[in-house]
Amino acid sequence: METSTSGIPQRIQQMATDYNLGAFVAEYPSRIAWLVTRAILVTIILLPLVALIGFMLLSEITMSMRYDGYRDPFSLFMFILIFGIFALFFMFLLFLVWKDMLIGVGRRIYLHKGGFVLSHYGQFRCYPWEEVQELREYRLPANFYRYYGLLGRLLGGILTRPDYRCLLDCTDGTAIRLSSRITENVDEFGAFCSEGITNTQLPRILHRFGAGKELFLTDSTRIDKRGITGSAAEGKRFLSWQEIDHAEETERFIRIYTREEVSFPTLSISTKDQPNIELILAVIDQMCEVS
Repeated sequence: METSTSGIPQRIQQMATDYNLGAFVAEYPSRIAWLVTRAILVTIILLPLVALIGFMLLSEITMSMRYDGYRDPFSLFMFILIFGIFALFFMFLLFLVWKDMLIGVGRRIYLHKGGFVLSHYGQFRCYPWEEVQELREYRLPANFYRYYGLLGRLLGGILTRPDYRCLLDCTDGTAIRLSSRITENVDEFGAFCSEGITNTQLPRILHRFGAGKELFLTDSTRIDKRGITGSAAEGKRFLSWQEIDHAEETERFIRIYTREEVSFPTLSISTKDQPNIELILAVIDQMCEVS
């Protein structure tokens, strides 16, 4: 998929050329209108509540100091504590909303076949796929909002996690955090990142296998040129590539099936906080094909 570069700033095009990023694919702007509108609406709702609570607390303290016996010390303390917690909670919500807006307004991503350019408040940074080391993706279950997110939806998603988040760890130590709450179509961008990382790192991993090295996924799971060692129902188990039929990703695990038992997984690899899931699946598929 290639897109016209007519609306892309000249500096972005020049950086993409200098870093050999290839053809322009897509632009991922922030949800600026939504972020600004949400920040204004939530401020209009919550700021008067914070001001009202502050006025009530100040009035109670003033009355207690002016008139002895107006409130006993314990009652005054509980009044200040309860309403103070409410005020802090509302201020925390305001902070989250405005933080999202300030991050989002200045951010824009320009995706190319060989990487992407990140624009943030006039600062530009180019990331070829060779410099993107890990991608971690987080998705909410489809029924999450049905049970837990009603209040969060009423407040514009402030109290709930976004439907999709991704974390990119780069070789220079930079960590790029993106979410569907701030960036448009970020799940599509995550899919392109996953493909780019897989295409870049797969040959390297296969070369490492040829040199006798291993790929460690967790403390109990590793992959090498002989097969996979992982968690099974009976405990830790090793499967050779000749035994493995295929692997597939479920909501929380990578399930590995053998040729003898294709209807029930023999090994399971947890995907919680596991980077580069598509790369792992590609490694397993490639090793199964050549074995």
